[in-house]
Amino acid sequence: MSPAYARTYAASHSLSRPLRNPKTCLLQKLDRCLSVPLPPPVQSAVRLGSALEATSLFPSYVGTVDIILTSPPYLNSQTYAKDAWLRHWFLGFNYRDLLCDYIETGKCS
Repeated sequence: MSPAYARTYAASHSLSRPLRNPKTCLLQKLDRCLSVPLPPPVQSAVRLGSALEATSLFPSYVGTVDIILTSPPYLNSQTYAKDAWLRHWFLGFNYRDLLCDYIETGKCS
């Protein structure tokens, strides 16, 4: 569901945001549901940038990666930032702040 729908639904039903870490909750749920334990966490980082900047964003991988497979951009026919709002939220971004960085249908604010 969209962020606007979730906000409207929560307001109309007097719901408030729980004080919990969603990433921790998801990991705990996975741990309960999977028959094989999760591997230990690994260090990670989020880097925001264009694929054209990959060598400067990931200098330690230069010369070590053979292929990067991605979904093709469907130019002017998708709303990538809005459609991935939940993923962006988990990574600490607001999709509205990223609209101008995507090639997509819709308005850049």
